[in-house]
Amino acid sequence: MVKDIKTRQQCKNPKGYITTLYYIIIIIGILGILDTLVLIPFMPGIGMDLLLPALLGIVMILFAVAKLKIKGSIIKNKVFRIVVIAVVIIGMTFFFVIEGLIIRHAVMKVKPEENVDYIMVLGCGIFPDGSLTLTLKNRLDAALAYSEQDPDAIFVVTGGQGPKEPVPEAQAMKEYLLSKGVPTERILSEPESSSTNENMKFSRRLIIERYGDSGRKVAIATSDFHMFRSKLLARHYGFDPYGIPGETPWFIRPNSYLREFLAVVKSIVVDIWMGK
Repeated sequence: MVKDIKTRQQCKNPKGYITTLYYIIIIIGILGILDTLVLIPFMPGIGMDLLLPALLGIVMILFAVAKLKIKGSIIKNKVFRIVVIAVVIIGMTFFFVIEGLIIRHAVMKVKPEENVDYIMVLGCGIFPDGSLTLTLKNRLDAALAYSEQDPDAIFVVTGGQGPKEPVPEAQAMKEYLLSKGVPTERILSEPESSSTNENMKFSRRLIIERYGDSGRKVAIATSDFHMFRSKLLARHYGFDPYGIPGETPWFIRPNSYLREFLAVVKSIVVDIWMGK
């Protein structure tokens, strides 16, 4: 009987549940900020993938605190409030659709039906001392593992030199492949690109200059979270791509998948639709 009375009281007064929800949002926001602070020593530089959890965390905390402090709706104008809610719902739906595609291609392991012409390894940053980040090493190791079943494919290492990098990423990747026994004539280096779009654009141009336009089948070695966008841009530049996903270190996985949503939107709008 007592339990039934409490249940009825809670149903009549859901304010307690809503308050608890806002406190949970605050906790999640704090975790986002801590995520950024903890990862700073382990990252080669401060980029959006590092900052995004903290920025989202700050927004979540401000929103929850405002809802706890302000009685009623934060937005007083009814029409504007409906518009904002509609935009949020559409935005969240779009976010989950894109993230679903990112995750699907991250876990998809489809072997090419025939040998590829090139094994393209995408750069992702090196430390100031020239050593490879764990993410980049995982990409290279995935490419090397695949190359055992396709020994005639040419490696294409692509990535320019960042502001705190002593050499272009492509050079560091080439040196790693050489140390693993890959002959220099089997490595094509593209050291100018600064984005995934340029990885594909400059690599395609370099391949045509060196080998002509005969081969388009490419196995792309990149991080699992990066696979969907890489194949999307590869097709845009005329490649027939297959994916070789390298595992993303667990401690940067949330950051990487969050940032990748924004990167996919940018690639679709700027790189493909606007053609830049």
